[in-house]
Amino acid sequence: SNEKQLILNALKEAEFNKTKAAKLLNITRKTLYNKLEHYQIDL
Repeated sequence: SNEKQLILNALKEAEFNKTKAAKLLNITRKTLYNKLEHYQIDL
């Protein structure tokens, strides 16, 4: 999905720092973790 791609792009930009990626996406870290689980993104 488009959202999954946005998350992956943000993670790459943040060098896989989840806190930074969440800030880039303007969501909380908890929301990011939920989305990673939802899209089955393994880091």
